[in-house]
Amino acid sequence: MTSELRSRPPSGISPATVRNWEQGRRQPTGAVRVLLRVAAKHPKAVLEAVR
Repeated sequence: MTSELRSRPPSGISPATVRNWEQGRRQPTGAVRVLLRVAAKHPKAVLEAVR
C-alpha cells in the first residue's frame, strides 16, 4: 500500500482497519482487495478516483 493511501485511506476504510491489515491481524477481502491491487500498480489513479 502506498504511503499516501496509508496516511489517508479511502472513505469508508478506517485507519485502524489499515493497521490491522499491515500487522497481519486481518486480511482485506472482496472489493477492497481488488482496490489495493489496483492501488499498488496505479496509486495516482486510485487517489484521484476516491477524492
